[in-house]
Amino acid sequence: MTPCIETAHADGLVNRIGFNCITLAAHDLEDSAVRLLHYISRQIRMYGTEGAVPLADLGVGFERYGLRRLAAIAYSLAFVRSRGGGGWDSIGGDEHSPWFKQALTLDLEEARRTLTAEVARLVQNGYVMGVTPGLIKRIADWGDQDIACACWEEAYCVVDHRLPLKRGMVTPLLPFHRTDLTTLSVDEALVAIIAARVSHPELDRKRSALLALTQAIQSYPDVAIAPLALVLAVGGAPTSGYLLLLSLLLSEQAPYSISRGLAQTIYEVARSDCYGERIAAKMLLERAGLPKPGIDLSGGVVLVKPTEPGHVQATLNLDWGSRVEAICSLWPDFQAALVRQFEQLHFESKASQQRCGDHLKYRRRDDSTMEFWTPILGWEQEMFELAFHKALNGVSPYLWSRGENTANLDQFLFDRTSPNVRLQLAIDASRSVRPAGRCPKEMEREDGPIPILSDEDEFKDWRRVGWYERELVFKENDMRWGNPVQVIYAASGIVALSPSIDKCSTPFGRFDVNEWFLADKPARYPSIAPLAVRGPVIGATMIRDFLGSRMILALPRVFAYRYKMISGHWPGPLRWLCASKEPGVAFRMWRVRSIAIENEEPSVLEGCDLIVRPDIFEQIERDIGNEIVYSSRPWRRFL
Repeated sequence: MTPCIETAHADGLVNRIGFNCITLAAHDLEDSAVRLLHYISRQIRMYGTEGAVPLADLGVGFERYGLRRLAAIAYSLAFVRSRGGGGWDSIGGDEHSPWFKQALTLDLEEARRTLTAEVARLVQNGYVMGVTPGLIKRIADWGDQDIACACWEEAYCVVDHRLPLKRGMVTPLLPFHRTDLTTLSVDEALVAIIAARVSHPELDRKRSALLALTQAIQSYPDVAIAPLALVLAVGGAPTSGYLLLLSLLLSEQAPYSISRGLAQTIYEVARSDCYGERIAAKMLLERAGLPKPGIDLSGGVVLVKPTEPGHVQATLNLDWGSRVEAICSLWPDFQAALVRQFEQLHFESKASQQRCGDHLKYRRRDDSTMEFWTPILGWEQEMFELAFHKALNGVSPYLWSRGENTANLDQFLFDRTSPNVRLQLAIDASRSVRPAGRCPKEMEREDGPIPILSDEDEFKDWRRVGWYERELVFKENDMRWGNPVQVIYAASGIVALSPSIDKCSTPFGRFDVNEWFLADKPARYPSIAPLAVRGPVIGATMIRDFLGSRMILALPRVFAYRYKMISGHWPGPLRWLCASKEPGVAFRMWRVRSIAIENEEPSVLEGCDLIVRPDIFEQIERDIGNEIVYSSRPWRRFL
């Protein structure tokens, strides 16, 4: 049984072993002293976080007597026999590395030889936690980058070999080849990672990557050129390149250095057969003052009827925003062209069917219901968007053949069919901690006073004028493995009462989704007539596109005009700013995930609110004139 050294006997052990080794060296028996050191190092357990201090003390003594080789070996063994990583690793950590650095200084070859032999012994014995990262760090310390990279590649090969894969299958690990290393700087590499993340199927991660990318484009335009060129060239999910170009189109500012730096890449995209990508690329080139492609290779669409009648409805169910209906008003055969394109890309492709099944497995447990699935951009939706933009190529030739004017057609189709990236990212930028308030299952149908935010809230004393929240309700003690049994919604908002309106079935009215973005400056605001608001004051709408479905609340734009407010900076939280540049109206969004849920990513609570600064709210009360109440309306949906 291997003994564990006690502190009380450490000094005596060090003195005796050191004296014997020095005696052996003095009689030209240094190799015997080396064997003694190796034997002692393997017979003594050293589990403390301080490491193999006795071996390091031997190194200090040998160094004092001028025995550089023995000192280098003792220091190397002290490092290898220590336990890094808080005691979990099988070799020393960063806190023990000064011993090995001293060994390298005393005798480089002997230190490397000792480390190599001891690592081989550790691997043979089976417990190898921390060996690979520790070894690579130490090799990098002594300055041999090539060997460090070779260790990294060899570690990959070992992990890849041990994975339970059928040979011939594509490995889940990307191969690491030093010859493929790019010349990107650290900042450029970080932007490249963000841009590549846009291909992630989970909608929350996809939008977060887009938000970070737009901020990088505005803040560090010179850094964004090389990584965007790399990611656009490599490609990704079908919608990824389209989203990257939309982000660039929305966030890049004059003098458009990114578009100019990506001119060749954008020029190639401008010849794509994907309508949205092609138009976005042309708009970027035109805005930067660069020539557009002289030849349009998009072509038309060969009109062939769908092969299966059942495919028609399955295809149309993937549309959002009534886009197909709008395009059919221009080209009656658009639906048939779209369905046939989707059939070819998805229904008639085994690879696409397999990819769709993989996405379905990714987003859910086998026994989970749809309300509990992780929100993702499914592969079938990716294929639909690709088919949709391929079918759009037939609209212009059809109108041209009828002699109709197509001068502004591209801008109309682009605006009508693109996702609302600007608003989707602004909602994500408005995320905050859930404010204090009752959950939907605790709310009742009631009309009451306007809520005032508490002292603990970031916006102390502000007035809450709108609230919307959705809650998943589970059976008791069944949250971790069960499915929700019902979904409860709660909507609250300010309502202006009058003799003809004393109660409202809903506290929300409708509004344009772009109400938040004010184009005019305060100096150009027209004079606004006195308000005559009756009923719900707050507007609410559900944004739906392939980036997700989310509720958004807003005051009518007339209030911003009346009080000379402007929109906050984009990309950033949804705010209306007063003349002092301080926020006067703010939108907040939150998602709360239970700590008991491990296998999915949905939110148990998800909601938003609209809050107004006290002085702005007083002006709203005066202008409306009638009594204002805070109306709450919960409702349930059983599953």
